[in-house]
Amino acid sequence: MAGFGIVLPGLPYFARELGASSLEMGLMVSLYALAQFLFAPVWGSLSDRIGRKPVLILGMTGFGLSFVAMAFARSVAMLLLVRFLGGMLSASTFPAAQALVADLTPPERRGSSLALMGGSSNLGFVLGPLLGVPITSLGYGFPGLALAGGLAILLTALLAIAVLPAPRPRAATAGRRPPLTRALRLAVTSAEAPCYWLVLVAAMAGSSVFSMLGYYLIERMGAPESANQLAFSVMGIASAIIQFTVVGRAMGRWGETRTSSAGFLAGAVAFVLLLLAGRVWQACAAVAVWGVALALIRPPLTTLVSRRTQLGQGTALGIQASFESIGRMAGPLLAGFLFGLHPQLPYGAVEVLLLAALFWGSRALRRLESGDAGPAGAGGTGDGPAPGEAARPAAGSLVATSTR
Repeated sequence: MAGFGIVLPGLPYFARELGASSLEMGLMVSLYALAQFLFAPVWGSLSDRIGRKPVLILGMTGFGLSFVAMAFARSVAMLLLVRFLGGMLSASTFPAAQALVADLTPPERRGSSLALMGGSSNLGFVLGPLLGVPITSLGYGFPGLALAGGLAILLTALLAIAVLPAPRPRAATAGRRPPLTRALRLAVTSAEAPCYWLVLVAAMAGSSVFSMLGYYLIERMGAPESANQLAFSVMGIASAIIQFTVVGRAMGRWGETRTSSAGFLAGAVAFVLLLLAGRVWQACAAVAVWGVALALIRPPLTTLVSRRTQLGQGTALGIQASFESIGRMAGPLLAGFLFGLHPQLPYGAVEVLLLAALFWGSRALRRLESGDAGPAGAGGTGDGPAPGEAARPAAGSLVATSTR
C-alpha cells in the first residue's frame, strides 16, 4: 500500500502532461476498479485450488511490474492499458491475503488479525505520499515515483516469498461475490438493501475525490504535485486516527445508524469545504474531514449487514463488495464528465448524493437496526461464520472491521 500511495497522487499530473482530459483521467480510475471487479472472483477461485501464497506473490509481482511499466508510458492509451493490467493483477492481493489470515488464525483471533491488517493498509497508504515528496522535490517526476512504487511492491513480494507460510488451501466463502445480476436482485429484495446502496454512494464519493482531486488542485489553485501528495496523506492520517480511537466507541454508544449518519453528515461538510476551498491548506482540511467521514461510514454498514442479513455472511459481504466496485467504477466516470463542464460540478453532484443518503439512509437504517425490516431476502446460504467467528471485511476496504 505504501508503493501504491507513492504513485497515486502523482498520476493526475502525469496524465495531464500526456494530454489526458478529465474524462480520460476518470476512465483510468474506473478501468482499474472494473478490472478488480472482473478478476477478483477468478483469483479467489484460483487461490482455493493452488493456495493463497502463490496467488498473493503472483499478484504483487504483476502489480509492481505494472508500476514499472507506467514509468515508461508515453501515451494516454498506454497509460490506460497499464492501469487495467494493474487492476487485474492487484485484484488478487487483498482477497488472497485475507484468506491467508483466515487460514492461519483461530476464530477467536481472526477479527483482531484482520483489523491489524486493515490498520497496516491504512498506515502504508499514509506513508506512501510522504515518501513521494522527496522524490518529486529532487526532480525525478512521475517516472521516479512509478519506479519507486513498483520497487517497493516487488521488494514486498520477495519478503513474502521468504517469510510467509504456505498452508494447504481450504475453501472459504466469506466475501465471495455472486454474479452481478444476482447481486442486484438480492440487493433490491433483501432486508439489508439500504446498506448496499449507501456503500455504493460512499464509494462513488470517495472515488470522485481520488480521481479528480489532482485536476481540481491544478485548475482552482495552480497547486504543484506535492500538494496532492500532502492532501492524500492528511486524508489517510485522519481516517486512521478515527478508525483506531473513535469508531468502536461510537458504535457502542450511539449504535450503527447514528454513527453512519454522522459519517454522511461529515462527508457533506467535507464536500462543502472542498467547493469553497481557494487554497491548498483549505483543500487539505476538507479531505481530512472526508477521511473522518469514511472511517465513520463503512464499519457501521458492514456491521449491520453482518448482524441482520438472512442471506448468509459470504453472499451478503460479496454483494457489498460488488456494490462498492460499482461505485468505484461509476464515480470517476461521472466526475470526469462533470469536471469537463465545470471543475466544481463533480463535488456539487456528490454533495447532493451525500445529503440524499443522509436523509433517506438514516430512516432506512433505523428500521433495519431495530429489526422492523422484514427478511425480504430470507433464505440464507448457510455460509455464515461459526459462533464467535468474526465477519470478514470486503476485499480492498480502507477500514477493516469485525463483529463477534
